[in-house]
Amino acid sequence: MKQLELGASRAGSAKLPLLEELSLEPWYTSSRANLACDFYIPCLSRATQYDRAVGYFSSSLYAVVSAALAQFVEHGGRIRLICSPHLSEADIEAIDRGLSIRQRVEENLLADISALTKDPTNVPALELLATLVGASILDIKVAYRPGKPGIFHSKVGVFSTNSASVGFEGSANESQSAFIDGGNHESFAVFASWTNDVDGDRVAGLQEYFESLWSGGERNVRVVDFPELPRDELRTYANPDGVEAALERVRSSQDTQLNRSRNAKSIDLMKHQTETLANWEDSTYRGIVQHATGAGKTITGLEAISRWIRDDQPAVVLVPSDLLVSQWIGEIQNYFTDFDYQLLVVGGTQGARDWETDLPDFTRQATYFGPRIVVATMQSAATSRFTSGVIQGKHLLLVADEVHRIGSTRHRQIMSINAGARLALSATPMRYGDPEGTDAIFGYFGDVVEPKFGIPEAIRAGRLVPYDYRIVEVALTGDEQERWDWLTEKIRKAYVSLPEEDGIKVSSPAYRGLLIRRARILKQARSKISAGLRIVAAHYRSGERWLVYCDDSNQLVEVLNALREEGLPAFEYWSGSDSSLPETLDFIAHTGGIVVAIRCLDEGVDLPALDHALILASSSNPREFIQRRGRVLRRFPGKFRAVIYDALVVPDFGDQSSGDRLPILKTELRRASEFSRHAQNRATHYRLQRIAAQAGLPDPEELLTDFEEEDHAR
Repeated sequence: MKQLELGASRAGSAKLPLLEELSLEPWYTSSRANLACDFYIPCLSRATQYDRAVGYFSSSLYAVVSAALAQFVEHGGRIRLICSPHLSEADIEAIDRGLSIRQRVEENLLADISALTKDPTNVPALELLATLVGASILDIKVAYRPGKPGIFHSKVGVFSTNSASVGFEGSANESQSAFIDGGNHESFAVFASWTNDVDGDRVAGLQEYFESLWSGGERNVRVVDFPELPRDELRTYANPDGVEAALERVRSSQDTQLNRSRNAKSIDLMKHQTETLANWEDSTYRGIVQHATGAGKTITGLEAISRWIRDDQPAVVLVPSDLLVSQWIGEIQNYFTDFDYQLLVVGGTQGARDWETDLPDFTRQATYFGPRIVVATMQSAATSRFTSGVIQGKHLLLVADEVHRIGSTRHRQIMSINAGARLALSATPMRYGDPEGTDAIFGYFGDVVEPKFGIPEAIRAGRLVPYDYRIVEVALTGDEQERWDWLTEKIRKAYVSLPEEDGIKVSSPAYRGLLIRRARILKQARSKISAGLRIVAAHYRSGERWLVYCDDSNQLVEVLNALREEGLPAFEYWSGSDSSLPETLDFIAHTGGIVVAIRCLDEGVDLPALDHALILASSSNPREFIQRRGRVLRRFPGKFRAVIYDALVVPDFGDQSSGDRLPILKTELRRASEFSRHAQNRATHYRLQRIAAQAGLPDPEELLTDFEEEDHAR
């Protein structure tokens, strides 16, 4: 088939992540792990062969793991599945009356297919199953016990490649309810061929058992090819455009369900959103929602607003940019479709004369005005015209999106507003290097509301795609290292002279300027240009959507020219460029290419189509690089995973005291450790541990608790 040929042509186009890179537990249970995300998906996405014998099978599982299945298909994977139709006492009686077992099995399988089609939400998964069978990617055989009721109940599986295998056996069937959170309580033992000889022998034993089943060699079990009648019926549901089209239909169906939930009300919120709102209400309507990019914190905020204004009370939404004003207006219009409300926009294209007169009525306690929402930029809200115009009191709800921005000296005046209910939204509410601003935020809004919902939770929930993280080590030139060492000495001396308040050093503009100059040496290291070119040239494939993140316009131009000289489809993206930014993003989303950019992910621009990122320059600010990662992991039709490459400056400790070099490595390792600990591949994590050990540093993850600015005290 066309899809099979396409899969074969792609099999060698990209390096396959190794099965043996996985760090697997010897035993999994659904009460302690997400079976799909922690085991099934990582194994399937790396395997080239999957053999499975189960008592029960449901095509809905393949819809749930469609991202991993797409990778499995892309590198030429094949599945052999042995499952069982249920034979009841009535079936056995019919067989005793002369109906053949094969006929009864056919009837049961046809009935199963017919039952699936009665619910339209099942059809995309059934279509995917049929297309996999038609493309010879999935081969199904049926097992039953001759003359016995019930089902063949053995449950074993083996994921394998040419170099490694993972076997498992336990209670789980091949079904959605067996592997998703909130489904059955399941457990199984796992054996990896590379762990030790004992586990290697167990995997080999499981594989031998499966081969015996497949060939019909086990006593008291009959294993036959999938009967022709149900196979013909199944084929009628195959997608004529192939496996990729069937996978895309599954993804589109999931996105449709997701979009429906966006317009649904609280009873249809995800579990973490419902719990967050309940805990916020229990905390006297105060708190900070700390949810990762893509985890639905905007929907959480909208639901809070919905509950508040339905009692004809006002709500004020504060955002840091004109772009986010537009986005929030669109979200509000989509969400509030079942009752009337009034909306007032403050900031953006609206001058003070457009809103100053109306603001008191939009915020006063007056039920006859009905539900009201004010959406304002923080810049406008921080003015005396706004703070004096708001009618304050217990009746008012104040919602701050990207709340870390409100803690700046310029915006802090907003937090003088007395609002009865306060809700803050941010993936990273802490203000890096500004403890005073952070304390002001937490003092005004309250503590973080449980549950937190970070990158790993968002990946498990399917809100973000899983990712691989890969580093390339680069070094400073001799001149760059000399400048670093010289600035480090000046920073050390300047730190000693800083004034203190309550025993804490108080930074000065001159001191911060030295830190910025030193940090720029790492961001603009000359070796990053050639390293970046090597990475993109070696790994970019037509149709992929890459972001190359640069520090400034000079570095951007150098990288852009280098990529174009190699004949690669590179485009620039930055707020000061002459190119049409929306058209550039739209072109990349539809055709693929490489976006060479500066600051585009710091301006509220959403780029969900991106599936690869190359970080040549990164802020040491954890809020910024954590948010950038979250944006690269956003879901997009046809996007099943992301890959992040990172140019890591690793210093030479050979010719100078290690103290002069440690700030370089600590700065780099903090970012790299944060990225690697939630990545699918574990090889980078172990490499970072070795780099840290060679420099005499602790495990890199210990550095995550110490996000002090540039280690400037040393």
